[in-house]
Amino acid sequence: MVYAPVDLRIQRAMYRDGASEEQVRARIAAQMDDEEKRRRADFTVVNDGVQLLIPQLNKIVEQLKTEKFVP
Repeated sequence: MVYAPVDLRIQRAMYRDGASEEQVRARIAAQMDDEEKRRRADFTVVNDGVQLLIPQLNKIVEQLKTEKFVP
């Protein structure tokens, strides 16, 4: 899964879709809770504008290539 803090997700969705904050919050409320998504995901990539994405993705690829990945 790709995770970003709720406030950042709201900001991004408002910009991308031209939606209001209330519309975006309603969409988020209709989705599965982030913690449940994390529990179900094999991997989590944090897209918060602080952590670099490529190193996170490289780590996942290496885990898959070396068979250290156990779902």
